[in-house]
Amino acid sequence: MTKGHHRTGAASPISRALNAIGDRWTLRIVQDALEGSRRFGQFQRSLGLAKNILSARLKTLVEFEIFRISPASDGSAYREYNLTAKGRALCSVLVAIRQWEEKFTLPGTNATPPLDRVGNIYSRQVFCLIAPRATNSPKGSAMNTEAKVAVITGASQGIGAALVKAYRDRNYRVVATSRSIRASDDDGLLVVPGDIADRRTAERAISEGVARFGRIDTLVNNAGIFIAKPFTEYSETDYAAMLGVNLAGFFHMTQLAIPEMEKRGAGHVVQITTSLTDHALHSVPSVLASLTKGGLNAATKSLAIEFATRGIRTNAVSLGAIKSPMNPPDTHARLHILHPLGHMGEIADVVDAVFYLESAEFVTGEILHVDGGQTAGH
Repeated sequence: MTKGHHRTGAASPISRALNAIGDRWTLRIVQDALEGSRRFGQFQRSLGLAKNILSARLKTLVEFEIFRISPASDGSAYREYNLTAKGRALCSVLVAIRQWEEKFTLPGTNATPPLDRVGNIYSRQVFCLIAPRATNSPKGSAMNTEAKVAVITGASQGIGAALVKAYRDRNYRVVATSRSIRASDDDGLLVVPGDIADRRTAERAISEGVARFGRIDTLVNNAGIFIAKPFTEYSETDYAAMLGVNLAGFFHMTQLAIPEMEKRGAGHVVQITTSLTDHALHSVPSVLASLTKGGLNAATKSLAIEFATRGIRTNAVSLGAIKSPMNPPDTHARLHILHPLGHMGEIADVVDAVFYLESAEFVTGEILHVDGGQTAGH
């Protein structure tokens, strides 16, 4: 053996490390996890690996305690692969590889190439990724980017407020916006007051959400208004209000949220609509609801196809009458009988539907009816 290369006893530290991370796919999986992937399907979509290869690599990473397997954060049946402290420490390895590649393998050793997603994430955010998670981040400061982030519109009461609570209970960070929403002391909740029809509200919600939490994973377009009256009695004010909240609010928020999801190669957009778009009721004249919410149903399917190859799913929850502030108690008796099940829905029914869609990674373009059988009966 050539002098100087003889080794006796245990393998060298480098050899032992390479047993765990010594192929390019393993480091790519770690990179993908640092960027937010948690589930098998997310890794597969992002990396394009065959299932058998990905399964073998993840098994090795778990055996070497670089990943740990945990129940899904959203309560679904899926398993999640979460980086351990040992795994997060590999961030510095990826930074070193990136810096080496920039220095030695690109034409011109003094050239500074534009940062791609690896350079951007690992060169600028090393500390937040490899440092221990802070338990009490100062209000308004940037937090670590491990937890998923949901943006919820119309979040001050009713369905919106229940969704905020449900996402926080599942350890999501939440950006909550509404015209009249109150400030919160919850470090994991960013409150953005404003008119959803005004694009500046969406700009603030998305930009401040990214600045505070580092990412956007889910958008729930919950904000909406409902005005039931005969068609010829609608005023221009009614028309402008419903188009502003129901359509313009959706347009502005979704158009700004999707680019943030594209950066991660994954995301989910959910619209809250109405089953009146599928069956008109003589007792509930509501052309403007059908015009605006029906438009959201159509847009949901169109967006689902447009962004499917980029890992972004789009769905809608189409509601019957729900016991929410929109339907005061004195209306419940006549609303109960509109549903084949014989009663109105609860806010919890809507939350359950949203989280089914959140966890159903093979579902996109779906209009999920939560309407007590109204649509089925027509």
